[in-house]
Amino acid sequence: MNIGKYIFAIIVSLLVSQKTVGQVDSVYTGEPKSKGDKKKQAKSDRFKSIQDKITYGGMIMPGFYASQYGNVFYVTANPNVGYRLTDQFTVGLGLNYSYTSLKNRYGKYSQSIYGPGAFGRYKIFDRAFLQVQYDKLNQPDYYSGTDKRIWVDYLYAGGGYFQSFGENAGLMYSILYNLTPGRNSIYYNPLIQIGFVAGF
Repeated sequence: MNIGKYIFAIIVSLLVSQKTVGQVDSVYTGEPKSKGDKKKQAKSDRFKSIQDKITYGGMIMPGFYASQYGNVFYVTANPNVGYRLTDQFTVGLGLNYSYTSLKNRYGKYSQSIYGPGAFGRYKIFDRAFLQVQYDKLNQPDYYSGTDKRIWVDYLYAGGGYFQSFGENAGLMYSILYNLTPGRNSIYYNPLIQIGFVAGF
């Protein structure tokens, strides 16, 4: 056998085996094999970091009761999403919707109220917080004598307490005061809210 061919075959075998070992190491150690993989990993880490700062919450509350004016059915929903700017301060946006139906011997009356909202929440202790909230609601004009609807501004301030029942998830209790009361205001002071939040 030609000695040159023999040496060449040994060198090729060593190179192939080294390349194979390098590929196996990257697979089993999780190290990116290329710059493209590193960029994908960095992008994934950034997305995860942003995702960890997003909070979800809100409330869905149906109810029924009998009053001196008739039987009342209502449902209220206000989903929201927030973003933690810091470990203590969260800002967010939400939607508000409520439906009320009154039925008595004279007939049936129903109304819907809806609109956007925004909030800022600051943790002063591990589970206690201060909150400012603004809602702009489309609702009936109760003093027009017609079916006219109007937009009403609501600005609240107050605080609350977070009760955990999982990792960063739990119930949120808050007491807020309407700083802009008016004759068409639908909420009395204080406004008590109970809702769910994930990512507190």
